[in-house]
Formats: sequence, C-alpha cells, structure tokens
Amino acid sequence: MSHPNEANKHLSTSASNLRSTRIITSVTSAELSRPHSAGSSSSSASSKCRPGSGSTPRSAPGSAGSRSCGSAGSTGSRKVSDRLNPKTVDHFSPSTKSLSSFATLYNNGSIPCRAFSLSLLFQVSSMPINLYLSAPCFGIHETVHPYTFIARQGFKELLATSGAETKVISIIPKLILPIRTALGHSDVTVFEAGLEALTQLSTVAGMAVNPHLKSLMVSIAKHSMDKKYKKQITDSLQELEINGGKEALLQIKARIPTYQSVCS
Repeated sequence: MSHPNEANKHLSTSASNLRSTRIITSVTSAELSRPHSAGSSSSSASSKCRPGSGSTPRSAPGSAGSRSCGSAGSTGSRKVSDRLNPKTVDHFSPSTKSLSSFATLYNNGSIPCRAFSLSLLFQVSSMPINLYLSAPCFGIHETVHPYTFIARQGFKELLATSGAETKVISIIPKLILPIRTALGHSDVTVFEAGLEALTQLSTVAGMAVNPHLKSLMVSIAKHSMDKKYKKQITDSLQELEINGGKEALLQIKARIPTYQSVCS
C-alpha cells in the first residue's frame, strides 16, 4: 500500500496534466475556428453580396461595397445570348451614308433615264440640254455603280446632240464647279473622268471655256508630272489649245510651263 503523500503527489500531477490538456485543446480549437485573412475577406465579401444572407454590410449606402454588389447584379441580369453572341458589324445591312445629289436625283426619278445592260434607255435628242446637262456633270465624281456609268455616259451623249454648241454656253459656269471638284478628287477614276469631261466640254464650247481655265489648271498641274496621268493630261491640254486658241495656250503655260504647244 502506497504512502498517502505519494498518492497526493500522484493526484496533483494528474490534475496539472489535465489542466494543461484543456488549455492546449482550447487554444487549438480557437486557432481552427479563426478564419485566415484572405479567406475571411472573401467569405465576408460573399456574405455581404449574397442575397438573403443574415449578415448585412457595414458600409453605408452609396459606398464602394454597395456599388460593387450593384454592378455584380447588373452583370448577372444580362442575357446569356448577349454574352455568347456579341454585336458585330453587319456587312449586309444597307449603308447609312447619305446619298450624293446626283444619286438622290436618280433615285427620285428626276433624271429621265435608267441603266439596263450597259445602255441608257432614253432619247437624248428630245431632252433640253440646258436643263439636264448639269445633273450628270455633278455625278462625274461618283464612285458607285450604276451612278458612275449613268453620269459620265449621259454627259457625253448630251454634249453630242445636235445644237449643243449654242445651248451649252449659257450653263458653262454651272458645269465648271463639278468638273473642278472631280479634278481635285483623290480617286484616280474620278480625276480621269473630270479630265475627259473638260475635254468634251472644250470640244463643244470652244473658246467659251477659256475664262475658266485658270481655276481648272491648278488641279491639273498637280498631276502633270505624274507618269500615270502624263499621256492623258497631254492629250487633254492639246485639245484645250486647239479649241481655245492662243488664249488657252497662255492659261496652260502659266500653270504648266513644260507644256509644248501643238499649234506653233
């Protein structure tokens, strides 16, 4: 039988071990129950934004937290089809660009002609030139089919009608502006069409074009040194000189000194 003192000593040791075990257990439980910093922030944020959660956000209305929850809700309200099929450019939709003056007149039926199989279905000889010649002249700078063909072919055929020499003189000032616009255009085909229209007008009107050559030569001189236009410009200038005489030659030489006269 053990001594009473040894028994008391054994009991006290067991009690102290039990107390230390309880302390360690409580500390370990506290550590396990305490969330990590990153996890706590994410869980708290999710609880704040989760609808129907018991916890309420501490931020005041209009703060950053409330705005973030609102933005998440608005994103979630979008349709699934909007996210899977984003809007793109529709290349098959009709163009929203406004039509030019000539295209508008043509579509409204103000120009009595229609293009069919690369021919014009109207009698040019029965049309008054002084009324209809300015319309295709304004369409010279067109770049879209069929306006390009209708305007250029119509201008050519109207000038080729009988009696055009006397009728066209009164409307020359109206024709110079669109021709000058075409000569200053950046498109190659438009510039060539303007140069051809000027040559055709000079062939019909003759010296009546001379007072307007000064303003027209500015745009022609810019392309006179370009090999791409050299032959066509030379041919047009020769026609202007032949039809306009010495006065036309002076206007040409004033802007293009390298031009060689064909009449001297």
